[in-house]
Amino acid sequence: MRLFPSVSGPDGPDVETLVENGVTVVACQGELDVASARKLDAALTSATDAPLVLDLCSLNFIDSSGLFIVVKHHHVRPDSFVIACLPDGAPAQLFDMTGMSQDGTANPSALRVFSSRDAAIASFVGAPVRAA
Repeated sequence: MRLFPSVSGPDGPDVETLVENGVTVVACQGELDVASARKLDAALTSATDAPLVLDLCSLNFIDSSGLFIVVKHHHVRPDSFVIACLPDGAPAQLFDMTGMSQDGTANPSALRVFSSRDAAIASFVGAPVRAA
């Protein structure tokens, strides 16, 4: 079920908010930079239902302003916010380079990152992850 229409345009990434298995998912694709970070911030701010998955699997670029938005929302809801991103994708590389994606149980301030949307959703609902 789609909650909000997809938002796209020359000023940033496509951002879509939907619900899967009772979990709110904000999916972002394209490029996330200083010119477009507000669009993602607005989508995450309006997604008030916990738990929340930020799906960055289709994001091909992220800079420090995008990282700031991710960290901001992680701090707002640390127990109900997780991230899905491809292990070799730009977001995962940035999270690794900055040390932000360490094991969240060992470091509660670290981001909880999963390699797929299904795995991120399953972390909340306890459902088995579908084979890719």
